Amino acid sequence: MARERRSRDEWQRIVTRWRSSEWTAEYFANRNGLSPRTLRWWSSKIPAEDVVNATPTFVPVQVTDLRRTELGSIELEVGHVRIRVELGTDPDYVAALVRSLLEIRVAC
Repeated sequence: MARERRSRDEWQRIVTRWRSSEWTAEYFANRNGLSPRTLRWWSSKIPAEDVVNATPTFVPVQVTDLRRTELGSIELEVGHVRIRVELGTDPDYVAALVRSLLEIRVAC
């Protein structure tokens, strides 16, 4: 089975996510379907200053009306922090909480 080939830009984004995650190469790679050896190799090829200056990639999210589901809560994962909020929680409060966590991660 052929492996997916990624561009240098893609690897720069992956290495940026790994370096900011505080996870080991093995854990991050296994969690994301990557080879730890390849992740370390690309990490050695991409200078830390390239990663620091990289623009974060945001993924579009589609929010549906969760109140119609039978779930009692939802979980959000921000880096290695997992947040569980009850359905019906004010979305502005949740957004502020996530922004605060992201700011803390950047400051560390």
